[in-house]
Amino acid sequence: MPILFVNKERVDINPNVPTDTPLLWILRDSLNLTGTKYGCGMALCGACTVHIEGQPARACQTPLSAIKQGADITTIEGLKSREGAALQAAWQKLDVPQCGYCQSGQIMSAAALLAKNKKPTDTDIDAAMSGNICRCATYVRIRAAIKEAARGLAYQMTNSRTAYIGDAFDFLSNPIALGISPAFLIAVAVASLAVWGCAAQAQPQSNRAEVQAAAHEFDQAQQHKDRAALERFLAPEYRIVRSSGRVGDRNDFISTFTSDALNITAIEIANPYYRDLGRDAAIVGGEGTIRGTENGAAFVEHFMYADVFERRDGRWVVVYTQVTTLPPTQ
Repeated sequence: MPILFVNKERVDINPNVPTDTPLLWILRDSLNLTGTKYGCGMALCGACTVHIEGQPARACQTPLSAIKQGADITTIEGLKSREGAALQAAWQKLDVPQCGYCQSGQIMSAAALLAKNKKPTDTDIDAAMSGNICRCATYVRIRAAIKEAARGLAYQMTNSRTAYIGDAFDFLSNPIALGISPAFLIAVAVASLAVWGCAAQAQPQSNRAEVQAAAHEFDQAQQHKDRAALERFLAPEYRIVRSSGRVGDRNDFISTFTSDALNITAIEIANPYYRDLGRDAAIVGGEGTIRGTENGAAFVEHFMYADVFERRDGRWVVVYTQVTTLPPTQ
């Protein structure tokens, strides 16, 4: 019988549970620990992050068979460490969440970082948080909250009010410490871009140009109902998750955008953002508006989106999309 220790409590797993069952479903369905969220099911978004033996792991892609007997597992409900308490206080102080769906995973990844690095740099934070996606684009506040928590931990360790005030002064007087680099300030002033890694290492320009060109072609393929182009752009395992909670696949996406009932006259993108996920992966997202007709009736739909691109065999394809429909503007 598999035995786990979840949030310091022993859990005897029913021997009839298949060994390929993802940890996420054991936590949510069997143990009612619903703070760990289902986001993509592909270990791409980080919403399901937990700690296994102190290391961050994606519960949606961690089967029971991959967890050793007696492993120590911590979820957001059991995050009682100093790092966890400091992070949750900082999250509240800086009002980090918007929709909040991804935030438990964000905090779990951040807690793992602070457990081993009490004074992380922007580069350290970007590296540790690169697997956590926030479709509301609260990345600047997330970084600021991690730094706030780190300062709080430093104050607890030194118990020195003078040192804490000095650190706080450095923080408030330095925009980079706030997670806002000069490059980010310029970008906001020019184009209101929401970008995660502005204070980190520069994105490879070749990747950025290639991915953004691919994203534009992808939008054009949707607008012009180009089935062949859509089939080239969508990876075989492609998934789309909508704000309603409905999950679609490659065939669902293609059939929707090539339907005879749908006629798209324009796809407009605003407040775009780009984030590098490594040499061969990136996120392109922003706010969008689709205008057209469906079954002869005109419509306008506003939404926020994030597309995860991967380079495969020399070309960029989309492996995952998150879409949140926005209420109509008055």
